[in-house]
Amino acid sequence: MENCKGRKVIFIRNAKFGAVLTILQYDLQFVLRTVMIYTLGVEYLGIGGLFTNIIGCLGLVELGMGTAVVFSMYKPVAENDIQKIKSLHNLYRKIYYIIALIILVVGLSVLPVLSYLIEGNPPENINIYYVYMIFLSSTIISYLMAHKRALLVVNQRNDIESKVRIIGMLFLYVIQIAILIAFKSYYLYIICMPICTLIEGIAIFSQAKKLFPEITGKAQPIDKDTKKEIIRNITASSMHQLGGVLVLSTDNIIISSILGLVVLGVYSNYSVIITCITAFVTLITTTAQSSLGNLVATETPDYVYKRYNVFNFIMSWLVGFCAICLLCLLNPFVLIWAGGEEYLL
Repeated sequence: MENCKGRKVIFIRNAKFGAVLTILQYDLQFVLRTVMIYTLGVEYLGIGGLFTNIIGCLGLVELGMGTAVVFSMYKPVAENDIQKIKSLHNLYRKIYYIIALIILVVGLSVLPVLSYLIEGNPPENINIYYVYMIFLSSTIISYLMAHKRALLVVNQRNDIESKVRIIGMLFLYVIQIAILIAFKSYYLYIICMPICTLIEGIAIFSQAKKLFPEITGKAQPIDKDTKKEIIRNITASSMHQLGGVLVLSTDNIIISSILGLVVLGVYSNYSVIITCITAFVTLITTTAQSSLGNLVATETPDYVYKRYNVFNFIMSWLVGFCAICLLCLLNPFVLIWAGGEEYLL
């Protein structure tokens, strides 16, 4: 029962900071997109959406390996098995360093076909190859810092990551809005992304190292049973990873290559609204992830299954409510927000 109460307290704490992060992120994103529409034009929204989708597809190389390793860390964390945590943490770091290298190589191989993914001509005053490289570099930096984020997650300290992201996001969006208003420069606007990603990653790295100084140094080899468990979980996670990429990271590429950046920019307004609603729903599952992982590691399968059914029932109702609201209110909201029927699909 004490564990249950502890998980509830941790869930509420993580949810509180996660909610603040999500609200700020999407409020500022709406402001940022509005400023971009009036300063640069809807085509630039399309460029950002296209490159985000392309890099999202590159994330397929992960194949759920990170998720599988993180899942394997919950039990040793609950049991305070420092040596096993250290071994899994080192494995996670190596995996993500390799993934970052593969994404860099595959990402560079996309350059020769990049122009074929855009129907018509991009804006004259930008080089799409330079822009794409800036987006790619921001993603690579985030992968290099992922192992320390994972350490916070498995120890149920999502609140620390949320605090760091809140500060970093406020800084990034305020600077980007100021740049668009003052200079109307897309290059200055996007160059802020890898810089802020690096600063945020260093802050996460510093906090994780401060909280968990014992997770350093040489680690022992991982035992055979743990390796089998990780491989089994990778097999399952990879199917989810593939499905997620095919469903969520291909729309912009298809629209851009067939209909062009203007239509993609209009569509991206709809996409960001749906993503915003999805983020609030996902906030619950993401915040609960570390507590659920601890639950699985410390309770009986029957008790875990009962808790899962309750959680699944609540999420089903919530998703249904959000879907009905989107169906009825999406077009009227876009009309009020964007300010013209040319932004309606």
